[in-house]
Amino acid sequence: MDINNIGNQLNLKKVNTVKLLIAHKENLNILEDYLTDKYKVLTTPKNFENDDIIIVDEQGFAEHKEKIIKIKQSNNSLYLPLILITRVSTDKIPEKYIKIIDEIIKTPIQQKILNSRIKNLLNVRELFLSTQIYQELTEKNPVGIAILFENKKIKYINQAFLDILGEQKENVLEKEITFFIENKNFLNQLSKHKIKDKKRLNINLNINDQSKWLDIRCSNIIYQNINLKLLIMVDVTEQKQSEKEIKYLRFHDQLTGLYNRDYFMEELKRLDTQRQLPLTIIMGDINSLKLVNDVFGHDQGDILIQNTAKILENNLRNEDILARIGGDEFAILLPNTEKKIGKEIANRINQNCSDFIGEGIISISLGVATKNSVNQDIDDVFKSADDNMYQNKTTESKRVKKEIISNINRKLRKESDESKAHIKMVKKLVLKFAESLNLDDEHKEKLKLLAESHDIGKISVKEEISKNKSQLTAQERDKLKGHSEYGYRISHSIPDLTNIAEEILSHHERWDGKGYPQGLKHEEIPLLARIFTIVDHYDLLVNGRGSKNEKNKKETLKSNKREIWRNVRSLFSR
Repeated sequence: MDINNIGNQLNLKKVNTVKLLIAHKENLNILEDYLTDKYKVLTTPKNFENDDIIIVDEQGFAEHKEKIIKIKQSNNSLYLPLILITRVSTDKIPEKYIKIIDEIIKTPIQQKILNSRIKNLLNVRELFLSTQIYQELTEKNPVGIAILFENKKIKYINQAFLDILGEQKENVLEKEITFFIENKNFLNQLSKHKIKDKKRLNINLNINDQSKWLDIRCSNIIYQNINLKLLIMVDVTEQKQSEKEIKYLRFHDQLTGLYNRDYFMEELKRLDTQRQLPLTIIMGDINSLKLVNDVFGHDQGDILIQNTAKILENNLRNEDILARIGGDEFAILLPNTEKKIGKEIANRINQNCSDFIGEGIISISLGVATKNSVNQDIDDVFKSADDNMYQNKTTESKRVKKEIISNINRKLRKESDESKAHIKMVKKLVLKFAESLNLDDEHKEKLKLLAESHDIGKISVKEEISKNKSQLTAQERDKLKGHSEYGYRISHSIPDLTNIAEEILSHHERWDGKGYPQGLKHEEIPLLARIFTIVDHYDLLVNGRGSKNEKNKKETLKSNKREIWRNVRSLFSR
């Protein structure tokens, strides 16, 4: 940038303003006559900061000297020329005023001399303006700027460049740039005699034990026949980090940290070459993830996915590709691996799942297929592995569901206030009741299941369940009441319980409509839910808490006889 022409480039040219502080009326008229054609002439002693040049006589200077001196000495002001019109000799003007006066013109005033002096001073002012703008552009520029002499020695450097290097100016000037930037590509570029402005380098440097990515542009400049090099440097570390994060997110699964489906499909194409044969694919699907999500919540489901991913990872080589391609689905690419080895890996994964020590059950159905010939379509191999996986899942999933349900029941008995004896008694009583009502075997089986699983939803609210209900807060009691709805949702994930889902939902409804969760009343309540509720309530009154001996049992039964029979009679309104 040519600072001598910066005013023109920035379109800063304007009509200059001349401030006249002339007390002598005749001289004031002369000056106005001389200057009006070329300049904007002002005579009011205000707004000095907007003037380009000030012309005063002795009296005018005396009246405004404090303001003029203040402006001239201000660091914030641009260069403001001051011309004194006087009839006295220079040696009679005090030294302190001489320092701030730029030109002295003696009367009588000659127009030619006056115009020449004003023009020169305005040129100097314009140069000051251009220089200041140039310094602002470089010093406060967020881009690092440095000028090198003799190719390497630093002659100028701005603050942004210093910040990138982590150095002070006094430690950098006159030193070679190679002392701070040691990079082969950068040095090669620097040594070239012809450097185009568009040429840029992207390099990684370790500066003060900190890794930084720098975007550098190099160009040649000539100043008064001296060859210089201009370096423009930008710290793009954050940008690189963002690009890295975006790339990671694009190709990785956030829950497990594994590759995702997009990456897997790209790798499948890339590895589909003669050199990678035999190429084995293993497809995997976690068994009963939906059941775990429904029963224990999605947090537990996420833990199951993460633990499964770790087992898969631990059984693979560095060159193998493992990806989570769906909610419960995984895919593995094994380059240069025969099908026999692929099956061994699958068996090892299944064994590790069985040996897993921790909360919950880990089980994954796996299918293996191998491409042995270039004539095979990789998509067909992929589909074959998927089909094999689903064949295994059909039988494996049933086993895992039964095991999970067994765990659920164990947990329920452990964490619920209902004892095994109570459940056993309710099953016995409910079957007797069903016989007295002449119910068929299908209804009897449903009642048995209901006795065993009516409170299955409590698994999902186990943290709110206490053996002493009086200690529960109102919010905890409301949460506990939600177990009927949780049980309804869970039962739809367990085939054996699907046909009693409505009864599980309704087993806390009341004949008078004051039950929960739906506030059903009378015949709106499913029949089997009414039967179960009567028997469950009866057993708790007779054999439950507070009925430890025969006398207490009889008294409890007698005091609740009316309520029990009212519920029993309700059955026959069907």
